Amino acid sequence: FIPSDFTLKTKPTEDLSVAPAPPDMIIDSDAWRVHFKKDNRYGQPKAYAFLQISQGQDLFGEGTTPHTSALARLLKASLQDALNEYSYDAAVAGLQYSVSFTTRGIALSFSGYNDKLPAFIETVAASLASHVPSSEEKLQRFKDTIVRDLSSFKTELPYKHASFFAALCKNLPGYLQSQVQEEVDKISLAELQAWTHAVWKRGYGEALIQGNMLESDARALIKSCEKTFKFDPIPEPERAWPALVQLPVVKDGYGSVLRMAEPNPTETNSAVYIQFQNADREVESQVAMEVIGAVMEQPFYNSLRTQQQLGYIVFAGSKAEGGTRSLVMTVQSSIANADYLAERMFEFIESFDTTLQAMSDEQFKAYVSGLVDQKLEKDKKLTSETLRHWGEIVEGEYRYNRDEKEAAALKQLTRDKILLTYRSVVKSGGEQRRPLTSMVYTLTDPKTKERMAAPVKTGSLAISDPKEFLAQQTKFPRIKGTPPIPLDIERIGGLV
Repeated sequence: FIPSDFTLKTKPTEDLSVAPAPPDMIIDSDAWRVHFKKDNRYGQPKAYAFLQISQGQDLFGEGTTPHTSALARLLKASLQDALNEYSYDAAVAGLQYSVSFTTRGIALSFSGYNDKLPAFIETVAASLASHVPSSEEKLQRFKDTIVRDLSSFKTELPYKHASFFAALCKNLPGYLQSQVQEEVDKISLAELQAWTHAVWKRGYGEALIQGNMLESDARALIKSCEKTFKFDPIPEPERAWPALVQLPVVKDGYGSVLRMAEPNPTETNSAVYIQFQNADREVESQVAMEVIGAVMEQPFYNSLRTQQQLGYIVFAGSKAEGGTRSLVMTVQSSIANADYLAERMFEFIESFDTTLQAMSDEQFKAYVSGLVDQKLEKDKKLTSETLRHWGEIVEGEYRYNRDEKEAAALKQLTRDKILLTYRSVVKSGGEQRRPLTSMVYTLTDPKTKERMAAPVKTGSLAISDPKEFLAQQTKFPRIKGTPPIPLDIERIGGLV
């Protein structure tokens, strides 16, 4: 795989001062959708290939179970073990690859010098498609490694646990690491072999090939992958996809409240994670949440960390998730219990309305200008541009001009819009207030059981079982974008 041809197939002609052109969709069949962009911007003899092979809802997607997760972890370990023979040669040749399982199926990524990249991808793909775990000894070794990795979850910091537990209340699929760990030992070699065959039986591939390659190179590469994997196409309604639920409106108190004991019995810290979900997916409303997060970040830190000295881990900001933006904040402390942390955090939230009102026009414009500059900053490397394109593709939105659209929306924002959004989505009494509060209590505090058994804050909604809570909520509809179609539409429709 050592490269010998470093010739640039196209000369750099794109203006680096303007946003890069998006990739084209060159193949759209019932089995594959392929996006391609040749590099005429950075002038590097390198290329990237990202492939997502989605499975059916019967294997992955929002219904993924702990048992499925255990199977996927074991198969991933077996695949990586089988590919070890290529690792050294690939590294010497300047090639990289990764194999992983997502909530949709199998994700593959390849990068490096384009000269031998297609041959490398074909070799790895053939190994993946033909591999079936066959060693009882190796299976036990994989199980031991996976169980150790899953066990390490307990030793992570409480603020990470609080965020993880919050995800169980809004994301599908969702399950505890301990549940996966329980399933690992139950899996036999015969079951893993049968599941491996099932994984490759049906699929739908989506790919991005970008860099120093021609369209004919990309088509030949995908044609080779099609022959190698040989899966039956899965109709779109049957393809695996994760889901995000719309949190319920709770106008008062702490919103929907989940209280959990810290998994590590010797951990002395407690933590609280709060998320205010904005269910309005319109771009103006979403970028307003970004501004609120930017404005809140420093005052929140100054109040809870510097002045109140509640802990070293203190953060507030915005989070993008499933086409929404949320205001998120977290505090971890060894001197205050979770109840006290939540009380201080919500007190700050209520008082922050005054801060927003007192903000001058110049301060407001500075925050907006900073966010606009971040969004309009041009990609400086082929890597960053390709990853940004792949992010749009893998989410199925294809909004390659997302940053430009959001920057334009930011420029139209007013202080009144920010205040209106805050009072509707965040402040008590808001018509669209959807808070989720995840509280993690240290077990070193003798009063923890008493605190966790006490009634939740007046007006709040207690979550006794995340799975039951999820089942009662409405799922956000999946956002489906339309990829750009090349002018020569005769190229679309199949592998040629």
